Order: sequence, then C-alpha cells, then structure tokens
Amino acid sequence: MTRLTILALVATVAATPLAPQSFHYRFYEPANCDHANPPESTYPWINSQALNGKVNDCYNAPTALTYQRLEIDTPPGGIITFCETQCQGRGSIVQSGTNCFGPLPGCTIRSFKTI
Repeated sequence: MTRLTILALVATVAATPLAPQSFHYRFYEPANCDHANPPESTYPWINSQALNGKVNDCYNAPTALTYQRLEIDTPPGGIITFCETQCQGRGSIVQSGTNCFGPLPGCTIRSFKTI
C-alpha cells in the first residue's frame, strides 16, 4: 500500500460514524413512552434516572408490572423484545428507527436485547 492509500483508509475509518455502545433505558406499563405517565407505571420510576445498558447484552424486565413499551435514549442498530426472560422464547422482529419499542402481539416485554 502506498502512503496515500493508507492515509485515505485511515480518514475513511475515522469519518465512519459508530453505533452507540451504551444507552439508557426505561420500561413502561402503558402502551406509550410518555414522560407524563404516573411514576409507578414505569421502571425505574419516571422521576428517577434511567438504567444503563450495553449493546449485545440481554436485560430482563422486573416482574412487578406487565410492561408494554421500552424506551431507549440512543437506539443502537436495533432492538429485539422477548415474551420470556433471558431473551428466550418468541422474539420480535428487529425494531429500529424509534426510541419507543413494543412487544410481540399477545405478550408483554419480559426481556430485550440490543444489536
């Protein structure tokens, strides 16, 4: 490789945007991601700090409520929600292009994974 080719390759890689590797998330019992929801209908409560997550890890929803939505502040490549814990069982199609994600029809969000 010539020096010019190497410099062009380095410049291209440096200019390529990276998907976020971490994010903040919150579960919602109502079928929306409205910050005006009662605090007790979200986890963590809407008036407290959201949870931290890392791309490619699986996260379980608490079992106290039946969560209908998942909000992520900086969505990575996409989200898959699951009807069961530990990202097992039926999973949704990859959802992207939003900050508010839903479950498969007929189930609630029991776990999710970012990709």
